[in-house]
Amino acid sequence: MNIIELLTPAYEAAWLPWAVQYFFLIGIATTAALLAAWLAFAPAGTDRARLLPAAVVVLLVASIAAPVSLLADLHQPGRFWHFYAHPTSWSWMSLGAFLLPVFVMLALGFGVAWWLRKPG
Repeated sequence: MNIIELLTPAYEAAWLPWAVQYFFLIGIATTAALLAAWLAFAPAGTDRARLLPAAVVVLLVASIAAPVSLLADLHQPGRFWHFYAHPTSWSWMSLGAFLLPVFVMLALGFGVAWWLRKPG
């Protein structure tokens, strides 16, 4: 009888907690954006209209916190410049580097517009 010993190398975790937190927060922000856009067209005084402030707060908090966790996942603050210095149209990460700031600016613009337009 032969004994075969298997040794496996120790690998670091493929998905660090910051990346998981980023995907969680960007999912919450996207859902809150869709919900807030739907609630913005609700008639005043209805139950749907009463949910709009909560949706806007969740949208603003998640859309600001998500890029922070993404930058923390890159481990060095200057690494995000590589996406803008060397764009590649076939890479989802490169496309996301251009879409994420647009999403955050639209979310902040929606929150400011709601704040300036809210009654009382």
